[in-house]
Order: sequence, then structure tokens, then C-alpha cells
Amino acid sequence: TVQVSNQEKFLILYEVDVETEFLKASDAACDVACLMYDTNNPHSFDYCASIYKQHYMDSSIPCMVVASKADLPEVRQLHGMTPAEFCYKHRLPPPLPFSGLSLDSTSKNIYTKLAWAAMFPHLNDSNMSNTFRLKVTLGAAVVTVLGFAIYRAFARQK
Repeated sequence: TVQVSNQEKFLILYEVDVETEFLKASDAACDVACLMYDTNNPHSFDYCASIYKQHYMDSSIPCMVVASKADLPEVRQLHGMTPAEFCYKHRLPPPLPFSGLSLDSTSKNIYTKLAWAAMFPHLNDSNMSNTFRLKVTLGAAVVTVLGFAIYRAFARQK
């Protein structure tokens, strides 16, 4: 159980074995996808990246990347880019560190973040329309301020 908006919610986790393939699209259906890789295994993140690209990149399902075994030294992943670069490129939150050995507040917080993402997927929306709206709003504000400044300059000359 986790607390979300002062309500107790149940987070049901289903682990997909890396040895099994998703047979159909419905196998990847969920409220939130948590892609976990082993920071100590250089081949681990490559699998997460391929699953994301194959099943979640074009979907509306929020995804989170979790870096497990955060208590061990991190090795360079043999994917084309680092997990942080991958997340940035695909507009995902940066990888969250997790260690099963020391369940500190950071590791426990992951469960809450997963529940938030599942309950409020629109807050995790990575489509470009939000960016476009922000640019239009900022552009309109700049034009308004410039227009007002020009109006005041002409008003002073009269």
C-alpha cells in the first residue's frame, strides 16, 4: 500500500521475466510500466530500451526507468547511450536509483511515484502539444509586453 493524495492505494506489481517475450500487445497493457535494469550488468539496460521502443514508446502508458542495485558500483551500459540520455531523449523521468538492501526513503519513494504515475497519467504526458502550448503562451506574453512598451513610448512622444 502507498499514500497518494492522502488516500491509501494498492500498488499491484507484476514482474515480466526477461526470458519470456511479450506474445501480444495486451501482454504489455498496464497502468504504468516500470522498466528496471541492473546497474552492475552492462547488458541490462539494452533490454529495457528495446521493450520501451517496442511496446511503450508510442503508447499513452506512463513509463519509469529504475536503476536497481544502486548500492553497487555502476558499470557502463553497452546500449548506444546512457540510461539518463535515453530517458532525456524519450522524455521520460531520469532513472530512479533503487537498492533492495537498504530500503531508504529514496527506494521506498519509487512505489509512491509508480502509483502517482498510474493514477495521473496525464501528468506524465510526453506529447509535444504541452510544449507547443507553452511556447505559444510565452510568445503571446512577449508580444503583449512589447506592444505595451511601444504604446507607452508613443504616448510619451505626444
